[in-house]
Amino acid sequence: MIIKQTYFLTLIILLGLSNMLPAQKIEYKKQMNLGVEQYKQKDYSKAADHFNKALHINPNDNPAEYNLANSLYKLEKWEDAQNKYKSIAGNQNINPLLRANAWYNYGNTLLSQNKLQESLEAYKQALKLNPQHEDARYNYLYALKKLQQQNQQQNQQQNNSDKNKDQNNKDNKNNKDNNSDKNNQNQQNKNQDDQNKEDQNQQKLPKDNTIDKQQAEKLLQAVENEEKRTREKLKKENKHSQVTIEKDW
Repeated sequence: MIIKQTYFLTLIILLGLSNMLPAQKIEYKKQMNLGVEQYKQKDYSKAADHFNKALHINPNDNPAEYNLANSLYKLEKWEDAQNKYKSIAGNQNINPLLRANAWYNYGNTLLSQNKLQESLEAYKQALKLNPQHEDARYNYLYALKKLQQQNQQQNQQQNNSDKNKDQNNKDNKNNKDNNSDKNNQNQQNKNQDDQNKEDQNQQKLPKDNTIDKQQAEKLLQAVENEEKRTREKLKKENKHSQVTIEKDW
């Protein structure tokens, strides 16, 4: 679907020329004709100049203002074109069909800037003034479809953004849990290392002097054996040292 083109007045409509001098009328017609010719040749800048000159001769001339707005539209001077179109569209004293075309072309300037909702309102106004304006109806449906697609795309992007946000939150939670598990594991490893160091330190400590029961019994037996050997030795020594005393009879 493509945008229907702007409406352009190729015929000179003589409005309010009765108040102009003959020389002014001639110059006005000349500038309007030159503007139309330049517009047809797609030299919109020169066309705008001629329509501007015609408008200066007759400031209240709506066809000159309308064609100037179309030339500005072709030059993509959106704001200037919009001001001209709105000036004509809001004038209750001019032909309703011309006003309808002004609303239609005003809508086109908005549509060209992707101002979809505003362009829809302009096309509605054109259709109110001229219900048979098929191009306005066509562009209205075009803008409406484009707006719906844009809203659908924005909703999809929002949904994707929400999903990504949820996924990021989930990933952050998982990372947090993983970090917590890692910290716990590190703490456990640290505790184990500390325990191992403590065990090693205990192994390096000097042994105390305490002995168990079995060791005590062995020591006691060894002492008794030593004492027994000592007594036997002394006994032998005493026996050898004894002197025989002979009786004196």
